[in-house]
Amino acid sequence: MFPAIKNMLTQAVLLAPQITYACGVLFLFPLIIFLCHFFLKMKARKGYILLATQTKLAASVAVSLGLIGTFIGLTDMVSSIAGSLGGDGDMAEKMGAMIASISSALNAMSFAFLTSILGVSVSVLLLINLNFWGFFYSEDIKDKSNKNSDLADRLAGIEKINTEISGKLISVPENTDATNLIIFALKEV
Repeated sequence: MFPAIKNMLTQAVLLAPQITYACGVLFLFPLIIFLCHFFLKMKARKGYILLATQTKLAASVAVSLGLIGTFIGLTDMVSSIAGSLGGDGDMAEKMGAMIASISSALNAMSFAFLTSILGVSVSVLLLINLNFWGFFYSEDIKDKSNKNSDLADRLAGIEKINTEISGKLISVPENTDATNLIIFALKEV
């Protein structure tokens, strides 16, 4: 794995484990649906519609989780800075409190930006995967168009045979033994 991605995931698990695990579940959910369709050979169009709907929903929820993490991080940052500004005491104590709050504010900002990056990354990966998963289902669409072409050819052949039969029936005179035989044969079919 790329070191930057590994570092980002490690930091995400350390700073925001709940959001990281939730995004992981959201990433795996559409993948599990696709794998079920793949192994069960379910190439139907409604299967793709289900997968597309669930993937887009998971992508939206991942972005929403990232946004929630951003708001949590920014709220923590503002509260840590505000906490250092209040209170009585001499200037040295206030400066010490402000320096201590800068560290917690930076951690809160890391949390905020990391959750945003994580949510957007999961969303982008899901939508890219959906694009590639569509190729699995498009093969079925091509197969159906080939089947439709075969059915059209068969229908044209049946129409040709029907025309030939009707032409022969017209040339057979009425009330003859041949006519009665043809009518009897057609009734059996």
